[in-house]
Amino acid sequence: MIRRPPDQKETYEFSPIFDNGTSLGYENAEKQLVALCDTNHLDAYIGRGSHHCSWTVADDQRAPHIELCAHYLKTHPDARSAMQDVLRFEPTDIETICAECTQFPVGVPFTPERAYFVSRLVLARRARLVALLEGTHGKLD
Repeated sequence: MIRRPPDQKETYEFSPIFDNGTSLGYENAEKQLVALCDTNHLDAYIGRGSHHCSWTVADDQRAPHIELCAHYLKTHPDARSAMQDVLRFEPTDIETICAECTQFPVGVPFTPERAYFVSRLVLARRARLVALLEGTHGKLD
């Protein structure tokens, strides 16, 4: 990643290509999870999230995921089909996978509440991407 703050020298660093867990809400305490599952809280949580990079070298601000996807789609419209393929799964599959994760006997259990929260996060993000790819998210500018 190249950073170029205004009136300063460029700096270079690696940008993580992994998900370190923050997008799945690991920082939220168990007692908060039920309240965070309503649509308004989920939308706010997702809206605060951003990548470790931006679209252009000149922009040093972290970009939201949907914004980067919109830029990518605008720049590479032929990628639409591949992007849609990534989203071709049944929502119940995510719910089932998350619920199954509660069955592993580990030191820090993946509780049913966390499974529900994570599945809601994934499905809310999926809905945003589907809307973008179907052209109902807004303009790609």
